[in-house]
Amino acid sequence: HIPGSRYLPLSAITVERNGVVMELPPVEALDSVLESVGIGDSSRVVITGDALSAARLFFTLDYMGHGDRAALLDGGTPAWVAAEFPVAMEATTATPGVLTPEPRPALVADAIWVRAHLGDSTVALLDARPPGDYAGTPGSAPPTGHLPGAKNIFWKSTQAGSPPVLLERDTLDAMFRAAGVAPGDLVVTYCNTGVQASFLYFVARYLGHHVRMYDGSF
Repeated sequence: HIPGSRYLPLSAITVERNGVVMELPPVEALDSVLESVGIGDSSRVVITGDALSAARLFFTLDYMGHGDRAALLDGGTPAWVAAEFPVAMEATTATPGVLTPEPRPALVADAIWVRAHLGDSTVALLDARPPGDYAGTPGSAPPTGHLPGAKNIFWKSTQAGSPPVLLERDTLDAMFRAAGVAPGDLVVTYCNTGVQASFLYFVARYLGHHVRMYDGSF
């Protein structure tokens, strides 16, 4: 790992609720977990690791009111290694931080909200899953098909290269326009359970869109 980095598994920032995995835990539980790895009110957080887990942590920090002080390391640890920067094997012990939660529930959409906004011309529903899942192609991972009116931007299509890094901003803007996202629209991302959607949430936010994530998704 990158020297000095702290370990925070995806399982520490998600829970199963009513049979649905990868849901947001209560604010107080998230606060304790984030503080345990040294995150405090003044912390600048750079997230690495696999792209989906990193994006889910970004979304979690954004939900907790700390997104403006968080970033993803483009290309993650593979890009760091490819640049021949040093790596470490020993675990880093963090001094606990003091984080003041400022939860932003408006960043999270639920089924009732999404159903009420189907057909809303100011809401752009984006499905972050592979095209086959979106289209309901036989053999795709269940559930197949998509929410009525949703367009598909597979989260991996926003990256290129080896290791994968984000496409240029102009290219990403064009991709979102092609999916029907107009200036001023509210972008709502979803997938199966809210992890792939977290990466597309990050990209939409990076591009400056107003965005929500449908946690729980399909």
